[in-house]
Amino acid sequence: MKKFTFIFFWSFSTVFFAQEQKKPNVLFIIADDLTATALSCYGNSASKTPNIDKLASEGIKYTRAYTQFPVCGPSRASIMSGYYPHATGTFGYVSGRDPIGPNRRMWPELCKENGYFTARVSKI
Repeated sequence: MKKFTFIFFWSFSTVFFAQEQKKPNVLFIIADDLTATALSCYGNSASKTPNIDKLASEGIKYTRAYTQFPVCGPSRASIMSGYYPHATGTFGYVSGRDPIGPNRRMWPELCKENGYFTARVSKI
């Protein structure tokens, strides 16, 4: 009886845990060179951005902005890789990919390797 119970629970657990877990949908939108008040969802009454406003009302809208470096190239490289600019040597208006190196994967690459569709437009 003990052997049967063990086999039953082992069979049940392998079927239960082998089921594919549903991955959450992730949409990451980032825009360079916007001031904190460039969009109407952040209080700009002159700006008309209804689609971004709707997206902001349904998702997470960040109300504090921090940066790793005062220029865009190092900041982009840092947010996409997780490495500080001083760790990669990315300090100017350049791509951070080369200083980071081919052996270090950025988080979009990790997402793609784990079955997510990834796409980008422009510099990010």
